[in-house]
Amino acid sequence: MELRRDLIQANIKISPKNYLTISIIFSFATLIFSFYFLLNYENIYISFLISLILSLILFLFLKRLPKILAMNRAEKIESDFPIALRIIASQLKMKIPFEECIKSVSSGYNCSEEFKRVIIDIEKGVSVQEALMKMSERVNSRAVRKAILQLIVAYEEGTKGEEIKRIADSLIVEQKAKLKEFTAKANIMGLFYVGISCVAPILILTYFLVSSVFLEKKIDVEQIKFLFLFIFPIAIFSMVVFLNMKTPKSILGEEKFISKKEMILVDKELSKYNLNSKIFFSIF
Repeated sequence: MELRRDLIQANIKISPKNYLTISIIFSFATLIFSFYFLLNYENIYISFLISLILSLILFLFLKRLPKILAMNRAEKIESDFPIALRIIASQLKMKIPFEECIKSVSSGYNCSEEFKRVIIDIEKGVSVQEALMKMSERVNSRAVRKAILQLIVAYEEGTKGEEIKRIADSLIVEQKAKLKEFTAKANIMGLFYVGISCVAPILILTYFLVSSVFLEKKIDVEQIKFLFLFIFPIAIFSMVVFLNMKTPKSILGEEKFISKKEMILVDKELSKYNLNSKIFFSIF
């Protein structure tokens, strides 16, 4: 069932049946409260129709919400997944046990939660391959699934991690391409934002003033209130939400490998094997 998969990938610990029940309850509550509120402004039929539409929109949104959250979670995991892969690859080159490599990235990263669950599954007696496959099912990302398959190959064949590093490099290239694409979209959205937040309100106010003076039209105060208190705020808020959803979860800098914070984590893990970050970076 698609909803079950979306809930798992969104890390929402609730059954599909219970989630649908909650969605229906919220939608029905919206129908009741909006109908009661609109009765003060419209007749009973229009009020019921608007309330019904609002409740249906809410239900469809709630039904879609797990997929949206799953995609956002996948992007968050992808944001530093290449770094984790590089660390695993480098440690495999140093002949560190595979389970210890996985454990070294189970904290300090956006993807660490999933690697930690892999370690927990392994400690419960689940095979490494099965634990990694479960991780791929919990993340709605083709790139992550591809990398996990390569991790399984590396574990089964005992390779040194060269292919894992290549996958990590390809993921970084993809992230940079997404960043460039987002920058182009953000420039266009910025123009629309200025138009809606500044230009459009001024033009509308000018129209009302000119029409009242030269055309002797009476200014409709309710229309102005409706535009400035409802339409424009919703339009601006929608654009901000849209930009926030489309913003890449990782903004890659010019660093070749990892930041100072991540270097501290690397030193902490490598100290267990009497190694330091200079030896670690010399591999690259």
